[in-house]
Amino acid sequence: MKNRHHEVKITSLIYAAVAHLVILISLMSVQKDYFIKISQIFEENHNIAYNTIKAETSYEAGSSEAGTSPQIPEVQNDLMTDLPVIPAPQSEPTIPPPKEIPITDDESEPSQEMKEVKEEITPPVKQRSMNLPKFKGKVKDAATDSTNKETELPGQNGVREKGRKGVGLEEAGGDQATEEAVEEGLQWLASVQDDDGKWDSDGFMNHYLPNDITDNDRYKEGAGRTYSDIGITGLCLLAFTGVGNTHESGKYSGNVALAKQFLLSEQRAEGGFGKTVGWSATMYDHSIAMLALADLYFISKDSELRKPLEKALQYLIAMRNISGGWDYTQYWNKKPEGDRGDLSISCWAIMAISSCRASGINISNDLLKELKTFLIDYTDSSTGEGIYSRKSPRAFDRGPSMVAASSFSRKLLGEKSTSNIQKKQHNKIVKEEPSEKTMNSQPGIWYLYYGSLSMFIDKSEYEEEWKKWNNSCKNVVMKYRCKDGVRKGSFDPVDPFSVHGGRLCSTAMSILCLQVYYRLTPAYIEKSKELSHLWDD
Repeated sequence: MKNRHHEVKITSLIYAAVAHLVILISLMSVQKDYFIKISQIFEENHNIAYNTIKAETSYEAGSSEAGTSPQIPEVQNDLMTDLPVIPAPQSEPTIPPPKEIPITDDESEPSQEMKEVKEEITPPVKQRSMNLPKFKGKVKDAATDSTNKETELPGQNGVREKGRKGVGLEEAGGDQATEEAVEEGLQWLASVQDDDGKWDSDGFMNHYLPNDITDNDRYKEGAGRTYSDIGITGLCLLAFTGVGNTHESGKYSGNVALAKQFLLSEQRAEGGFGKTVGWSATMYDHSIAMLALADLYFISKDSELRKPLEKALQYLIAMRNISGGWDYTQYWNKKPEGDRGDLSISCWAIMAISSCRASGINISNDLLKELKTFLIDYTDSSTGEGIYSRKSPRAFDRGPSMVAASSFSRKLLGEKSTSNIQKKQHNKIVKEEPSEKTMNSQPGIWYLYYGSLSMFIDKSEYEEEWKKWNNSCKNVVMKYRCKDGVRKGSFDPVDPFSVHGGRLCSTAMSILCLQVYYRLTPAYIEKSKELSHLWDD
């Protein structure tokens, strides 16, 4: 214990010596205040150390009371606390600035490597533009267009135009409010179309938001999947052809021409749509793109479209698997694998085939019979419910949208509304009336579209039920319409499937719902009814 006291004294002397030495040096330095503070801290810690060791020594010797611990003072650890600020020296060594990296502006030509990287990771960016609508290419100005509006345009265009006017529109179930919504929707779609003709599912907002937008900004605007552009462009094109626009005539002819050009540029040699490397184009994309071009051919009769459609049709037929229908995957230069049929995808494929047939492209009777057999297999005969698939994923899923998809597809192939299955399906559709619940549930806008098409075909036989369904459908769809700001004319994505297509998909599909009054022309419906003989057996 005696040696411990000697250690304390020696330590105390060393601290004192150091402290006085520091003070002496500080008197000779311009940093006097700084060193005085240091010396004070040394002295304080010297005293604390001395008292600490002394307390420990007393405790070890048994000088403290039984059951109590000695009070050990807290040691100050932060030596830099409250130190005076050291002024900067009068002169500093010169440090050369870093080598300047040239920044390339938008007008300069980037290297080929940068081009490849940019194309891989960056969507095209547009400066914010508030000038809506922003039309593309050849556009007729309605204010200066002297064309007689009642004159029929090429193909079926004029029929659709007449269906939008006066008594005909009101009798079918439309009105001025639905037409205003359609027009504003088309204006918004025109304003966010890319220069190459596509509608960019997750990049459309680049046309009106600042360049430095974040992923969160995109999410708030309703971005869809990165690789949905072919199918989304097809849906948007359908919205324009639905009111009679072609690539040669109509207010939005420029937009239609660009969309047509984009889709044809994405057609592969064997007929499938989806040519850009990295795009995961599915049979949804192919079927919707084919349907859009078939509808354009239906109303324009442009012979330039016939060969691409025939190739697309051949590819579509080749992609049927042993289920008799279609699954998600597009196969390139080989036969489809597996036996999973998908009623939803097959519904769009059947729509595309029916539009080709209505346009005068030959469809074999054998194919039509096989498609009828597929629909029978994927419909529950006891309830009328459509079966989404018989294989995973979503094996044996049912629901309102599948009832409506089955019903409409069967009618396109000529099944009469008086059939036992159609009556069951009709009752189910009527019972599941459009509402906020259906819009916010899994069927969403898709159910409203399939249901409206099915109900419209037989509206003359179920007039009151059609009116009730249609009024509910209009009210629900219009509820999600944006009426001001940069989103004006678009429709908010609300159903669970909107994550795939986003705001572009919800807008196009909502417009299609509001165009049902004149999309299915009398000639189109009659062409389908010609196939009633398929169901005679």
